Amino acid sequence: TELGQQKTEIELQKSKFEQLEAQLQQQPIRIGGIQSQNQNKNHEILSIRQQITTLEEEMNKPRSAIHWLNPSQEKAHSDIHTLPI
Repeated sequence: TELGQQKTEIELQKSKFEQLEAQLQQQPIRIGGIQSQNQNKNHEILSIRQQITTLEEEMNKPRSAIHWLNPSQEKAHSDIHTLPI
């Protein structure tokens, strides 16, 4: 009968709606997980940048000492490139 078909169709639509609703309820969990992963990656990047800065500072210490001890070295270095071959 037509009424029976409509009832069956309504039941199918209700079932699909419930499935979609369940999927939507899971979305915040997925988004929260992705946000947490992004935050962890950002912390890792910040840590790596800090390490790079520290290494650059440490590398500059001997360079500064060398230039302080031998200020003419910088000029000598540039003179090497101008020597005739």
